[in-house]
Amino acid sequence: LLQELGYNFNVEAFLVYINPMFTMYQAPLNPSVIFPSQVDRLMQQLNKVPSTLNGGHEKLADLLISLDLGDYPYTEQPKYEYNQLKKG
Repeated sequence: LLQELGYNFNVEAFLVYINPMFTMYQAPLNPSVIFPSQVDRLMQQLNKVPSTLNGGHEKLADLLISLDLGDYPYTEQPKYEYNQLKKG
């Protein structure tokens, strides 16, 4: 979306599991996956990174707000019964 709008910002993606009861056994080592026990450390690291906002950032924020679709059109979840599910 940023590229389509003509913006060239670096975006770093993470998969963050926030449920403190979540455990993934034998998880592969992947620095882009953040587990509940790592969230506090990640937030501390992010808070240490200096940032300077300028008018371009404000224009982008305004543009993204203007593109907001309002209510998400796909709020209905499919109907199913647990016994209909198949493992895998």
